[in-house]
Amino acid sequence: MGSAKTIHEELTDLDEVQSATLDSNTKSATVTADKTVQTPERLTKMVQATGDCKTWTVYNIES
Repeated sequence: MGSAKTIHEELTDLDEVQSATLDSNTKSATVTADKTVQTPERLTKMVQATGDCKTWTVYNIES
């Protein structure tokens, strides 16, 4: 769970992200954020740059 905790902290530290829900089984995240500022692709790159999280993906941004 260490990776998920780190990812959650990185995502929720972003000003435009209100919340993040992570699923360790599928290595995916659903984020509540401003869609005009963030995209799943941009957030996925940020997540994958966090430690040993190359296999994680942000699939959905809700607003």
